[in-house]
Amino acid sequence: MSKITMNNIEIEIQEPTDVSNFNWIGQKEYQDDLKVSFMTLSETEYAMTPKIKGKPGVGKTTLVGAYAKADNAPLYIMQCSSDTKPEDLLVTPVISSNKEIKYVASPLLSAVINGGILILDEAYRMPEKSWASLASLFDDRRSVYSLITGLTFKAHKDFKCAITVNSDTSVYDIPEYIDNRIAPIINIDFPDKADEAKILQYHLPNIDQKVIDICVTYMQELHEYSLPYSIRDAVNALRLLGKTLNGDENINQLEYLFYKSFSKVIGKSIKQVKEEIEDSKLNIFDNYSSIASEFFDEDDNDFFSDSVDDDE
Repeated sequence: MSKITMNNIEIEIQEPTDVSNFNWIGQKEYQDDLKVSFMTLSETEYAMTPKIKGKPGVGKTTLVGAYAKADNAPLYIMQCSSDTKPEDLLVTPVISSNKEIKYVASPLLSAVINGGILILDEAYRMPEKSWASLASLFDDRRSVYSLITGLTFKAHKDFKCAITVNSDTSVYDIPEYIDNRIAPIINIDFPDKADEAKILQYHLPNIDQKVIDICVTYMQELHEYSLPYSIRDAVNALRLLGKTLNGDENINQLEYLFYKSFSKVIGKSIKQVKEEIEDSKLNIFDNYSSIASEFFDEDDNDFFSDSVDDDE
């Protein structure tokens, strides 16, 4: 670790994250959105702070990591949780081997001091008191104050931050006075069929194309109904499957073995997933009926209820 000294207080700075394994495949529009967010047009302008939103496993962290890799910029990742306290975001005092107190900068503060790209990961998990300590970092002040050291740290001119949040879960809401400092919102959706195949081929170069095709076809059906199963689940299912294949399986055997592996990865039977698909279809129909009923009179509304009764 490198060190800095301010007002006779020595602080250890963390090393950036290794970005060599971060690669973004397809969906170039998200790369473009992030690039524009971080772009500055003058010496006095600072980068915007985008909120990257999507279901777990769609590649929110990977998107930012791949940007840092392409830009040759240091990357720091600050993992948020419901237990994150304000000073956890900045400086932690620890007892050294010679029984003296030393101060260690968090990934966030290391990015602020050194310059680089910070991922504030799983940000919805963080309580308001912790957010409050960052208010001055995301406006024109561009600084943070550490209560433990009594020091104010001015952000490096190359400091950038992206905030990642899951679209389907929330522990806390981001306070409004913070949320209006965070823009733009980049909503990441599931990849299309071609991109999903490329991603799987990249991560699993030794898996037979027939198996990739089986997986992609199934995953696209799950994506169509917005079920919470991601490319991460697909990769893990194929990794597990690859350990059991002999190489002489026919297509029916491959399908069966894939479903078996996928079931083990997600902890549910394929029958349960099928029921989730059917429930999603019913919800889609109900939503359509509700919207359509606004444009028809009461007699026309009978059509929708009668149709359901007839099917049953």
